Amino acid sequence: MSAQLVQRLTSTARSTVVAFNKVQPIPRKTFMADRKELCGAKILAINGSLRNQSFNKHLLDRAVSAARATGADVEFFDLKAKPLPFYDQDIEEEKGLAFDNVGLLRQKVLEADGILLAVAEYNSSLTAVLKNAIDWASRPPNSWDNKVVAMVGGAPGIYATVRVQNHLRVVFAGINAKLLPQAATIPFVHKAVSATGDVLDASAQNALDQVGKALVEAARAQKLVKYVHNNTQEVLGFKFHDGSLQTAL
Repeated sequence: MSAQLVQRLTSTARSTVVAFNKVQPIPRKTFMADRKELCGAKILAINGSLRNQSFNKHLLDRAVSAARATGADVEFFDLKAKPLPFYDQDIEEEKGLAFDNVGLLRQKVLEADGILLAVAEYNSSLTAVLKNAIDWASRPPNSWDNKVVAMVGGAPGIYATVRVQNHLRVVFAGINAKLLPQAATIPFVHKAVSATGDVLDASAQNALDQVGKALVEAARAQKLVKYVHNNTQEVLGFKFHDGSLQTAL
C-alpha cells in the first residue's frame, strides 16, 4: 500500500469522525413514531399486456403475492380498465396532466414506494400500451423520478422477455427511475403457467418470489434514505444528495 493511499485513508477516517461528532441524532421518540411508516411499502403493480388471460398477468400476480407476504401494500393499475389516450402534446397543452386516467396514473406512480411491472414482449420490444403509460407519467414533473422499479415477464420462446427488459433499462435510465438488477424472465411461459393461471414451474415460482421480495426491500431502503436525508445531512461520513446515498470518499 502506497504512502499516498495510507495518508488519504487516514485523512478520510479523521473526517468521518469529525462528521459523526457533528451529527444531531434523530430523536428516538421521533424515529419510533415513524417506524411503522418506514417498515411499510406501497407498491403499484402494472401489467403491460391488455389480454384478459395474459400470461404476464399471472406472473405479476405471483410476484405481487410475494410482495404482500413481506408486508407490502400492493395496488394494481389496470391499463385496460383505465385506458389512456396515446400521448399527444396537443392533448397535454389542452387538458394538462391531471385529467381522467392520466392524472390518476401519475398520482399513483408518484405515491408508490416501488413499481412492479409485468412486461410482455411485442416484436422484441415494449408493448405500445406500456410505453404510452411510461410517457404520460414521465412528463414534467416526472412521476418516475428516483422511483424504484422491478420487472417480471415471460414469453413462449427461449429468450422470454430479455430483449424488452434490456430496452426498458434504457428507457428508465433516461427518466431517472431506479431499475433493480433482479428481474424474472420466464421462457416457455405457456408451459410454466396452468390454464387456471397458477405458476407451476418451481424455478419460475422462485424467480418471481425473489423479485417481489427484492422490490419491497429496495423500496423500504429508499424510504429510509429519504427519511434520514430529511432529518440529518451527514451520517458517519456519508452524504445524501437528491434522495440517493453517496459516499463522502
